[in-house]
Amino acid sequence: MVIRDKNLTARNRKALVYRVLLTAVAVCGNSNLMAESDQTPVVIESPTVAIDSAHKEASKLLNGFASQIDNYFAEEIDTDEANDTSATIRFDFADPSHGDISANAKLKLRLVLPRSQRRVRLLLDVDDEDINDNSRSSSAQSLSSTDDDRSLALALRFIRKVREGMSVNIDIGARRHEQKFQTFARLRTAAENRSENGWSSKINNDLRQYYSSGYWNRLNIDFWRYTREGSSTVFRTSTSFKWQRNDAGARIDQTVGIYKELSRESLLAFEALAAYNTSPADESENHYAGHQLRLRYRRNAFRPWFHFEVWPSISWLSGDDSDPKIGGLIRTEVRFGNY
Repeated sequence: MVIRDKNLTARNRKALVYRVLLTAVAVCGNSNLMAESDQTPVVIESPTVAIDSAHKEASKLLNGFASQIDNYFAEEIDTDEANDTSATIRFDFADPSHGDISANAKLKLRLVLPRSQRRVRLLLDVDDEDINDNSRSSSAQSLSSTDDDRSLALALRFIRKVREGMSVNIDIGARRHEQKFQTFARLRTAAENRSENGWSSKINNDLRQYYSSGYWNRLNIDFWRYTREGSSTVFRTSTSFKWQRNDAGARIDQTVGIYKELSRESLLAFEALAAYNTSPADESENHYAGHQLRLRYRRNAFRPWFHFEVWPSISWLSGDDSDPKIGGLIRTEVRFGNY
């Protein structure tokens, strides 16, 4: 019995030692976990958060660059005036109904200088549409037409407001067109009128003088009105006359469209277009170039700074024996700054 009791005592001692070791291991493990929990956890940003952060930083850099340019043209004074500087990266994928599918990328930049009393603006990509052009409804304005001139241009714009409804813009800059660089000057005059019967009109003339290719002039006459009071549907007709060097006559373009604001995020337009040449370059060509019907849908999606457009169209061109041609365009836009 004595010997058996001694063996039991030894076993109890071993069991006690094992329990102490297990308790020590558990305590050490818990202390390590507590120490790790006190450290700052590693946060992995989701793709959407990373994209939003990158976009915010790019907009901040753009506004900072605009402020530096603004200080160059005006005195450094404190002002809380908002800056309307913006940039747009546009990607187009188009099937023009008479060729292969094409892809095109474009950067549009407007540096607004409020300290210069908004009289000077730096532009990258000088096109026919002005961002602050409020001659049409938001529907018609946001659904900008395709760009005829794909050249890259950088210009300094001087803005003068003659009186209410009239303005004069002067651009001085340079562009790259057909693998060549050339300087140019541009004079744009505009006059707008609103009648009591609901119709509004605008006449603007765009005259450009290029160093090597000569002059280019376009006259636009627009009429538009809301279909009824309080409606978001606009009827618009636009006629343009274009002359340029080495062309004997003028090109006349006519657009008739209905523009509907479906919601704050989406716009819809239905347009009919036609073109006529008063004096074709080739005598064998018809004066009437053809006509086109197209539906244009624009939507703001995912983020306030992201837009996409879809343009299905059908064309009847005089050079193709007036056979209908199906075409279309898909466009995406990413905006920075004040959008």
